[in-house]
Amino acid sequence: MDVKTLSELLGHKNPTVTLKRYAHSLMEHKADMMNRLGKLL
Repeated sequence: MDVKTLSELLGHKNPTVTLKRYAHSLMEHKADMMNRLGKLL
């Protein structure tokens, strides 16, 4: 689900509140994204 929709459903004033509270970055995910980005460059 996109952050904007989730933010609205939770009744937050803006998506930043949602991201600060619920978004957590995992090291495995970061590594995967960096590898994907590297392949594109």
